[in-house]
Amino acid sequence: MSNRRIIGLMIPALILFCAVSQPSADVVHESKSQIKLSGPLGTISKIFGLGKPLQTIDYYSGNKMRSDVVDKKGKAETSKIIDLDKELFITLDHKKQTYTEITFEQWRQALEAGMAGMKESKEEQSSESAESEDSEKTDEPETEWTVSFDVSRPKGTENINGKDAEKLIMTVDAKEKPKTLADTAPEDTTIADMRMTSTSWFCPDLEGSDEINAFNKKLVEKLGLTFNDAESRNMWEQIMQTYPQIRNIADTLKEKSNGLEGTPVRSDVTYEIIGQQERAGQEEQKETPTSLGGLMKGFGKKAFKKHEDSGPKPLIEITNDLLRQEVTPVDQSIFTVPENYKAGE
Repeated sequence: MSNRRIIGLMIPALILFCAVSQPSADVVHESKSQIKLSGPLGTISKIFGLGKPLQTIDYYSGNKMRSDVVDKKGKAETSKIIDLDKELFITLDHKKQTYTEITFEQWRQALEAGMAGMKESKEEQSSESAESEDSEKTDEPETEWTVSFDVSRPKGTENINGKDAEKLIMTVDAKEKPKTLADTAPEDTTIADMRMTSTSWFCPDLEGSDEINAFNKKLVEKLGLTFNDAESRNMWEQIMQTYPQIRNIADTLKEKSNGLEGTPVRSDVTYEIIGQQERAGQEEQKETPTSLGGLMKGFGKKAFKKHEDSGPKPLIEITNDLLRQEVTPVDQSIFTVPENYKAGE
């Protein structure tokens, strides 16, 4: 066989190989999010300068990703870099010109320690509660939460941020009711029901989404957050046992979304009080709470009391908008720490 014939047979094979083995496209994803708080929480947020829009630009290139928090002029203030090959998280502080690093293994160890701490804390609280009940009785019934949820997918599409998108709505209701003690009459005094409503608009076939999803899938696998190994399954089972509603919500969401897929171009999440009535005068007569939990609960009650006549009013509103997502070359130097940056704590 002649050399020309051999070359003629190799060229189509080389072209096919190059087409298949080409690296995935680079993607730039820009979004803006904002948290709005009302009532006492809103006052606190203003004192600490919270509630301002947060704009981020994410860059994806193969097994690397960088997320910049930018100012009004588009200049990066802080950055987070994820390198799947080196299994490394890097945080950059551009104002201080410092950086910190943490390996995936260190992250996994911190997660395991956190899970163990949650379990230990829960056991300690149960033990302290049992000891408290034995030592003294309280006239106030304890409270418990019941959680219900619903998922709906309205028909048709809406134009959101210049894209035709399909809507998905998830509502979660948490109702707090006091337990009645053995020597007291049953009560039906709902303190403050809470409702979370999440509305998302999904756009299918958005350019660059496949690359982003592929990166996120690799990240989850690298961190060991799948059900592929015994340790991960054990961790997820602990979470499900602690918060059994998560499993039910996930199953219902999968069932009622009817296979809806795509990239969210907008998402709105609201938390509101929908309680029916308060315990008459009981909370007003109590001394000022000193714990953070008691303080936050007091804020919730005050906000509810203020707006009970005008119906439910959001306490917290979280909005996230996709500003742009495009396939475009990314400068590879952004995934490395600048030479003049020093290691921070």
